[in-house]
Amino acid sequence: MTTFSAVHVVVAGSHGRLALAASRLLTARGGQVFGLTRSPEQADDVQAAGAHPILLDLATATVEQFAERLADADAVPCTTGTDLGASGQAGPIDRDGPHPRGRSATHGTALRSCSPP
Repeated sequence: MTTFSAVHVVVAGSHGRLALAASRLLTARGGQVFGLTRSPEQADDVQAAGAHPILLDLATATVEQFAERLADADAVPCTTGTDLGASGQAGPIDRDGPHPRGRSATHGTALRSCSPP
């Protein structure tokens, strides 16, 4: 089994199934995992998966706020998914992506690179 003791990973969209599974796997292998989540209610689930929750709403965060949370990261998987919410419309992250290269027309959770606009 490969260990990741020196790896510092920040997972964007850390409350989804893929992100929680990746957090459990990486922490079990010795990685230091931090999970960006927009909701304080999700922090316990993120922590139970082994990640350190960081409250940050990617839809409203500034580039500076986003960059500050990524300062020491070796990797930033983006697992933000398609959450249509009560309005039935995709939110800014789901619709527009965190960066033009991250835009996707697919539904569901996709692993892609997150970078600030």
